[in-house]
Amino acid sequence: MKHFLGMDVFAAARLRLEEIFDNFERVYVSFSGGKDSGVAVQYALEIAREKGRLPLDVLHVDLEAWYAHTDAFVTRVMTRPDVRPYWICLPIHLRNSVSQMRPHWLCWDPAARERWVRELPKHPGVIADEGYFPWFRRGMEFEEFTPLFAGHFAEGRSCACIVAIRSDESLNRFRAIASPVKQRWNGRSWSTVTPSGVVNAYPIYDWRTEDVWTATGRKGWDYNRIYDLMHLAGVGIHQMRLCQPYGDDQRKGLWLFKMLEPETWARLVARVEGANFGNRYVGRSGNVLGNFHGSVTTNG
Repeated sequence: MKHFLGMDVFAAARLRLEEIFDNFERVYVSFSGGKDSGVAVQYALEIAREKGRLPLDVLHVDLEAWYAHTDAFVTRVMTRPDVRPYWICLPIHLRNSVSQMRPHWLCWDPAARERWVRELPKHPGVIADEGYFPWFRRGMEFEEFTPLFAGHFAEGRSCACIVAIRSDESLNRFRAIASPVKQRWNGRSWSTVTPSGVVNAYPIYDWRTEDVWTATGRKGWDYNRIYDLMHLAGVGIHQMRLCQPYGDDQRKGLWLFKMLEPETWARLVARVEGANFGNRYVGRSGNVLGNFHGSVTTNG
């Protein structure tokens, strides 16, 4: 059951962030470049400044195939003087849901350098050396990398990772908060103790999409300008999604690339097999790899 706290979600998030910085020796924010993590990192920066905990450690796993506007927003955040960046540009194995022939692809694949969607970012915080982490291997899954990074970052001390998931985004995210079997830190429903002992904290878990944009506007926070273009293209605020474009859910938004950033779209099509096929048939049937129901024309 929901329990109301008698305060607005902005005030509740502040209390959670203050508690995180007061109780953990090591704190970092997982930043994707989207609206939710953008709000989380900028709110965390405010609290870290008040607590004397700057620079703030920020993890960004760069999956190469971004909008140019996402790249620009990530660059603005990761190059701030009050941020200590962990800007990961390593060859990680990712799902390619638009092709049965090649169901996976490798971002930042050295063998495909001439077809990369973007050039490698140039900043001292960029980690592109495959030998930087002793536990990294080429082709590691994203879901493998993040918990190993958490353990590496913690260095055996109490550690929290601020994650900007919101329970109203999906059933899976709601379950991450409401699960009756997960181990919580200090009884806090907005936390999960991972097997490594690092605590994942979700300070904005109870925010709605409207809350994200209200906070962004009232605080004057920076944000990814691709959302402005999505709005102009008629995409509702609850349907706006940012992630690597070839995933199972994200492929539904492939059509937006050619409308919003045609040059980026051209590079996406050249980068991963099946991108244009996915764009065409997801838009027509909402389905790429399942049964396609439609008329079939044959000769003879």
